Amino acid sequence: MNPVIVFVILLLVILFILLIFLIIRFNKGKRMAEERWQQSSIQKISDFGATKSLEILPLIDWHTNRNDLKVETGISYLVMTDNNSILFDAGLNFEQSDPSPLLHNMGQMGISLDDIDSIVISHNHLDHVGGLKWQKQKSFSLTAHQIDLRKKAVYTPIPMIYPGLDTIYAENPTVVANGVATTGMIPNQDFISGWIQ
Repeated sequence: MNPVIVFVILLLVILFILLIFLIIRFNKGKRMAEERWQQSSIQKISDFGATKSLEILPLIDWHTNRNDLKVETGISYLVMTDNNSILFDAGLNFEQSDPSPLLHNMGQMGISLDDIDSIVISHNHLDHVGGLKWQKQKSFSLTAHQIDLRKKAVYTPIPMIYPGLDTIYAENPTVVANGVATTGMIPNQDFISGWIQ
């Protein structure tokens, strides 16, 4: 038999097995997420205040309309209210560059770390915590190394660590700023990325 045909058949078999694995993992994860959700008891927030203004500025995303900004598959947003600026997620920084695409873009937009009051990490996936290295350590980083965050409040969906900080485990809905709160941890299963929390 032609070696190219053998290779193609072998590749198709491997892809088929991978697809079956992903389907089984996805279905199992969805069932587990539903069970955890049913067993959870959410502590509701009766009053988390109000804000007159709310602006959400993408710092890292897949696309940009400016040539001086970097793009990547990770995400990071700056959430600004009347009195607070909240960094939501840290992007991917796939190449572990310093400065990271996040810090590069912040600099291009005239945003300093001093302008940020608190940080919220949505979930412990590499494209939200600054890379695979930080995901494995259950930590995060805004660039290739962990910089001094000057005692900023950091809210995380699972217990996470960061040098010099006591992170706030926001398992339940948690007030982050006047008029802004997290939803708390919502377990879910992504088809490709796997378990999310």
